[in-house]
Amino acid sequence: MVALLDYYWPFNLVIVSLVAAGVLTIAILSYLRYLYVDFPSIQGIPEIPGGELLAGHLYQLGNDHATTAERWSMKFGWPVFQIRMGHRRAVVINSFNAARDWMIKNQSATLDRPSFYTFHKVVSATSGM
Repeated sequence: MVALLDYYWPFNLVIVSLVAAGVLTIAILSYLRYLYVDFPSIQGIPEIPGGELLAGHLYQLGNDHATTAERWSMKFGWPVFQIRMGHRRAVVINSFNAARDWMIKNQSATLDRPSFYTFHKVVSATSGM
């Protein structure tokens, strides 16, 4: 029996290594697919409580997102708050004064603009021709 185990030991080690690598790969992919959020929680901006692990606040928003956000703003007394929409984190600003104050105080954080395929790739690439 011992000789048989010694003979198959390298083969068993390879199988155990492959199974461990497979389990690790599945765990990493599951984390990235279901639990990863693009930005961590933003310090200084309150988050609406009760977000689910996978969907965030999507089910709580319902069909009318704007009205729900307004109700949350009145309920919690926060003109600016953050929510999770699946894998995305969004900052909701509910009044003109809050938007003006927030944009002026945090203007360095709002400098970045998204890259648009049509303008930044197509138009910019063909504008010099």
